[in-house]
Amino acid sequence: MFVKKFKSDFFLTNINKNRNKVSLVFFDSDANSFKLYTSNVNRTFFRSFVAMDAIFQRNEIQLGATCIHTVQFPEFNPEEYLHVLTDSELDRYRSFSHIKRQREFIATRALRHELYGNEHIHYTPEGAPYIDKDTFISISHSGNMVAIAENHSFPVGLDLELIRKDIQRVMHKFLSEAELDFFDCEDATLVTSIWSAKETLYKLAGRKQILFSDELHISRVNDQWRGRIVNPDHDLLVNLDIFERNGIIFTLNSSRVEHVKRDS
Repeated sequence: MFVKKFKSDFFLTNINKNRNKVSLVFFDSDANSFKLYTSNVNRTFFRSFVAMDAIFQRNEIQLGATCIHTVQFPEFNPEEYLHVLTDSELDRYRSFSHIKRQREFIATRALRHELYGNEHIHYTPEGAPYIDKDTFISISHSGNMVAIAENHSFPVGLDLELIRKDIQRVMHKFLSEAELDFFDCEDATLVTSIWSAKETLYKLAGRKQILFSDELHISRVNDQWRGRIVNPDHDLLVNLDIFERNGIIFTLNSSRVEHVKRDS
C-alpha cells in the first residue's frame, strides 16, 4: 500500500489594474520545481482557486492496479466553489437542499476537476459512475471525506464508511444467519467492515433490487476477504481489500469479478 500526500505553496505574482488577469506561481513539491498559472479570471475566482489547496486536502492510496484519490474537507461555503461544476452538474447541485450533500458534491467535483479537468461524470441506469476515458472509476464519501477510485484494467467498486458504534442495531438487515454465526458481531469495526464490503459488492453487481442478507455474502479465510454475489443461475466472486484510515473503513475489490455458472 502506497500513500502519497500532496502539498504546494502558492505565490501571487501579478494582478493587473482591472483585476481580470491573474498570474500565479506555485511550487510543486513532487516535481521539485516552480510552475506558472495564468488565467483571465476575476479576483473571487482567484481567491477560491488558492483556497482550494487549503480546503481540500488530497491524498492517494495505491492498492495493486487501483489508485484511490481522496479529499478531506472542513466545513466550507459550497457557493464559493461552483466554478468546478459543469452546467448540468450545477443544475444537479441546486437540487440538493442539505448543505452536507452540497459539500460532498462540490468536493467530489473538485477532485474530478483536478484528475480529469472538466470531464463530465456520467451514470449508468444502475447508478454506476463513468467518464469518457479509458479507465474505470468508483466514487464514495463518508464523513468529511470523498474518494474516487480508478483502475485501468477492470471495473472497481469503492465504499467508505464511518465506523458506527451502534451498527449492531441494524446488522440483522444485511447479515445472513451464517455470517451472524461466523463473525464476531460484538465488534462494531468488524460489522461496519462487512457492511462496507456488501456496499462494494452492490456496486459490482450491475443490478438493483438486491437483498443484502440473501444475495451478497462475505467470507474471510486467514486475512483474505472474499465476496459472492448470488444471481439466479450464476455467482459473481471477487477478492476484497478492507482497511481503516482515520476512523473510516475503505473497501474495494482487488481482483476482477469472476463469473461462475452454477450447476442446474
